[in-house]
Amino acid sequence: MRALALHGRRRAFTLRAVRKELEQGLIESFPDAPSLDGACSDIVTAVAAKWPLDWIDGGHFARYLARRLDPGIELTTALAEVWIADLYLACAVIAGVHGALSAFDKILRTDLPPAIRTIDSKPDAIDEVLQVLREKLLVPADGALRLESYSGHGPLAGWLRVSALRTALSLKRRRQPELAPDDELAAILDLAPNAEVKVLAQQVGSDLRASLRAALAAQPARMRTVLRMYYADNQGVEDIGRVYNVHASTVSRWLAKARADILAHTRAELVMRLHTSQVDSLLGHAASLEISLESLLRTQPS
Repeated sequence: MRALALHGRRRAFTLRAVRKELEQGLIESFPDAPSLDGACSDIVTAVAAKWPLDWIDGGHFARYLARRLDPGIELTTALAEVWIADLYLACAVIAGVHGALSAFDKILRTDLPPAIRTIDSKPDAIDEVLQVLREKLLVPADGALRLESYSGHGPLAGWLRVSALRTALSLKRRRQPELAPDDELAAILDLAPNAEVKVLAQQVGSDLRASLRAALAAQPARMRTVLRMYYADNQGVEDIGRVYNVHASTVSRWLAKARADILAHTRAELVMRLHTSQVDSLLGHAASLEISLESLLRTQPS
């Protein structure tokens, strides 16, 4: 009992210490925030629910986090837009914390292979994608790690899945340079998760591509440019934000709205073309939207 009580006091002290470090770090970026007590408590609660609080200094994480928050909106609103615990993990991985690297590698090994199989199901190919992706994310290029481009506006596992799909498709193109865009999309859809959806995908692949073209054409000109920069040119939200003089979180909101609009427009187009209740199953296929958008934008003229 005494040991438990001592542990509880130490944990309480740790929580207070981390909150204080967070507050000091956030004040540097949000000097006019009326009160940081609540925000710091929310951050500590979110992180402690998933990861050890002693991985990195609270002030260091506060500065890392602040760079990913939109300074143009109220702090609590900005915090609500990001996945705090996932940003903490990414920050700790970048700092080289052994426990964080182990947790990160577990995500790579467990969450990504099912997505990669939609592009190439061979075990050797999956291993190659994971190796190449890990190197891209964690080996410095031009003085920075690719993982630093994760903005927290969405779950880290989802961001990694999209990165894995892009890497898998890039490697597949390298092995099969003769793969035409329509053949490429057909190959992706051919790996649909069950026989029913696979047959449907083989039948309507051209309809899906036509519907996506129509959905993209319906986007405003600036949004089409942003989508091309993100999907075809592999520019991150920070890079795009600098072009348009907006914060990365604003670009993330643009992209999220564009994806939702394109998905809704594509679904409406397919329903008109196919008159089938299986449209939702087709669009639910793991690679059907993100990778189809990349493939389509990569081959469309600017």
